[in-house]
Amino acid sequence: MKRIRHIVRSHGPRFMKFGLSGGLGAIVDFSGLFVLTAILHVDDRYAVILSSVPALIVVFLMNKHVTFRASGKAGSQVVKFGLVYAAAFLWNGMLSLLFLAAGLPAFPAKFLAIGCVAMWNYCLLHSFVFRGHGKM
Repeated sequence: MKRIRHIVRSHGPRFMKFGLSGGLGAIVDFSGLFVLTAILHVDDRYAVILSSVPALIVVFLMNKHVTFRASGKAGSQVVKFGLVYAAAFLWNGMLSLLFLAAGLPAFPAKFLAIGCVAMWNYCLLHSFVFRGHGKM
């Protein structure tokens, strides 16, 4: 129990900022999904993937400057972020497609996929991408 309290105290504020960054990314993602499906009539299978691209840009910038307050070379951070999010992007896409195949509409499928990938992303952003940067 003591260990859990320590983890919550040391990561809680940063995790909340991570959640806000992810929430903004999700708004961008869902807005893109809406434009792609409702306005441009892109097939759901492509739209759930394409809508993630601008969201990734927003999430990187928010996590670098707000969540982790990371200084240092943005180039190496972008490369590391790219590696983490390439895996997360594939996982998100596969889960979205799996949920679509299970009969869920595009928006709930995408929402569930984003939720499944969130913990993976925080852990790797904290320990790999922005390691040793910023203040808690």
